[in-house]
Amino acid sequence: MTYFVSLDIGSSFLKGAVFSSTLRVLGRLLTHKIPSTSPSLLPASLWGLCVQCMQELLSPLDIKEEDTLFLSISGNGPTLVYLGADDKVLACSLWNSSDFLVLHNEASYYLPFVEFMRRKKPDIFSELRQILPLAEYLSFLFCAKVATFVPHKQFVPYLWAEESIQKHQLPPSLFPPVQLTGTELGPMRPDIARLLGLTTNNARVLCGGLDYLSALVGSASVAVGDVCIRSGTSTVVNMCFDAQDTKRHLEEEPDHASFPSFVLPHPIEPCMNMGISMPFFHDLLQESSPALRYCAQDEKTTLSFWNFFSSPVGTLAGAPADSQADALESIESHKAKTLDALLRPFHDSLRDRLAVSFPQQGEAMQTSLSSLTLLLFLFKKIFLRFTKQLDKKNNHLRTGHVSYSGRKTEHTLFYSYLASVLQTEIRLYETEYCELRGNIIFALAQQHKEHGLLHYAHAFALPTSSYLPI
Repeated sequence: MTYFVSLDIGSSFLKGAVFSSTLRVLGRLLTHKIPSTSPSLLPASLWGLCVQCMQELLSPLDIKEEDTLFLSISGNGPTLVYLGADDKVLACSLWNSSDFLVLHNEASYYLPFVEFMRRKKPDIFSELRQILPLAEYLSFLFCAKVATFVPHKQFVPYLWAEESIQKHQLPPSLFPPVQLTGTELGPMRPDIARLLGLTTNNARVLCGGLDYLSALVGSASVAVGDVCIRSGTSTVVNMCFDAQDTKRHLEEEPDHASFPSFVLPHPIEPCMNMGISMPFFHDLLQESSPALRYCAQDEKTTLSFWNFFSSPVGTLAGAPADSQADALESIESHKAKTLDALLRPFHDSLRDRLAVSFPQQGEAMQTSLSSLTLLLFLFKKIFLRFTKQLDKKNNHLRTGHVSYSGRKTEHTLFYSYLASVLQTEIRLYETEYCELRGNIIFALAQQHKEHGLLHYAHAFALPTSSYLPI
């Protein structure tokens, strides 16, 4: 029998599961909170957690010597681990830290962190022997082999291309060679295999990669017009675009970064993925909880709020010009450093209108309803930008293929409201498993190239529930 073990290292949690070759979950999903620690100690902490998770996942299974086990790890990025002599961890740059320098005319998301290390911490940089992204570092500890994981060669300039390394006069030996996600990195280290009750003959380590790429594949967001709302420590709305259309969009709209975004290759060639950051998503959702409970009490109240939101007074269009400009600038530029700073101009212009539409509710509920209005408005704004992009080539949002992966909300009414904003069905996948499934889908596509990535994404990424517009 063939077993696939998949680990995903997020910003807050480590998840793991064992799958069969048909992606049936064997056992249960494991989720461990990542302990708070300093960046330099994080790699060691994560390594211990990975070994613990592997032991917990494998102990209930009866793995025989003739069986085969593959391990694949995905991780957040660009988080980098800096290694010195004897593979000692010298430092770690977290993806969400400020330890980077702005490099003009540079596509790489990784080299700005490396340049920071060279210029600001020369004592550490002088001792460097190797730089590994997070998933690659943990895979190295399991396997003793190094590589940089990419779904295909179009990703290389966004990591560390040879030309960029030469341009910045960095030692090429610091950067491991590129290897495709899903291919075999090598056998598991004998000491680790024995610790887990395995052998080097039946335990192999695969090339994993970035978690958001596995989430796209694991939620079948693999065709032009597909959208994946990926919710974790940060929340990003991703859309799959035609490569040429994306290039034209960036040339025609140089201010595309006003709403925090990125454009990168999609795992499915030759498509591109545009990701737009959703500021304060979880904070807004938490603020909206009382409003969602109130709206869910009966169908009349559900419709009452939706009618308010879809009316001119339920959007920024009804706000005074100054308040509208302040709110939009705060949202688009990410200048608001706190949720209160983001909400203030919006709330100030909206509460009076909410008081008219919901006069029986107190100020606290009106504030919560205002947060819910802003949350839906932000999604509407993002999707208007997406549809504007798609309309340039007469493409459309693929009806029914807006997927949601990651941290779920207990308020299912939120998904119905979101479906109403977008005027399409929202599909929820096995949200906790999206990255984990994606890791194995990459592996199956490499092991069975006659079928390919697209085939396995559609075959094994199945929705568990769906929500229609109200």
